[in-house]
Amino acid sequence: MLKPKTTIDEMIKLLKSKNIKFKLMIKKKIKKVLLQKNSNE
Repeated sequence: MLKPKTTIDEMIKLLKSKNIKFKLMIKKKIKKVLLQKNSNE
């Protein structure tokens, strides 16, 4: 499943934001997505 580019752009913007709690949440989400991708292949 590919996510639309807009969501990736939004995630990058959020990663660049100064809200550290938010950053950690997004990093965890990205890790989960990457793990799912790896297990699907």
